[in-house]
Amino acid sequence: MQRVKLLCVPYAGGSASLFNKWRPFIDPSIELIPIELAGRGRRFKEPFYETFNEAVQDVYQQIKGYIEDGCYALFGHSMGSWLAYEVYYAIRRAGGNQPLHLFVSGRQAPQLESDTNYSGMADSDFINVLRAFGGTPDEILDNPYILDVILPILKNDFQMIENYKFVEKDESIACDMTILTGRSDNNIRFEDLLLWKKLSDCSSHIYEMNGGHFFITEYPEDVTKVINQVLSAKSLNSSGGRTV
Repeated sequence: MQRVKLLCVPYAGGSASLFNKWRPFIDPSIELIPIELAGRGRRFKEPFYETFNEAVQDVYQQIKGYIEDGCYALFGHSMGSWLAYEVYYAIRRAGGNQPLHLFVSGRQAPQLESDTNYSGMADSDFINVLRAFGGTPDEILDNPYILDVILPILKNDFQMIENYKFVEKDESIACDMTILTGRSDNNIRFEDLLLWKKLSDCSSHIYEMNGGHFFITEYPEDVTKVINQVLSAKSLNSSGGRTV
């Protein structure tokens, strides 16, 4: 039986390798395909994106060969959620094979855009923001040599997010959607998640998970359990979280 491809877009500052935590738990019927963004990981020597749309087009070019035939789903976390959303429409504009499912995780709906200016902060203030988000160990945030590498990546990603402009689409999302959020993520209000539902004419569920903003790496088994069940058309209610 042909496996469902799961194309995964990382969060700001993240690389494709973060999804390796999922591999022990992902169902054998699913082919996990993490996407590497420019300027990090395997593409560390490549220049950063100048605009959000440039990132969207790059992700689309990367996945184009994977989606020509067979079933696939898109997954994005935080910044990756907005990228996955816009990539969905890039595929649609190109007349490509449509996804079976769209997973958006750890991010308010794109209609709300961003009202932060983290990218313009002094490094010391920006580091305090990263501490508040969680997910980045103190030994990294206290290491000036590592910070020299990761701060430019993160600031560029945040600048892309802050400059993103939502444009109303002529057609709604035409596949089922799962919206995931960390129960302890104080950066996202529940009502901001509800706006994701307005973007789709199909079935959509909000799913609350244990953990904070980085629950996808804190609780990989729980997250992949949801993904496994969604993509095998099983009820979300039988897994460890709560549907809303």
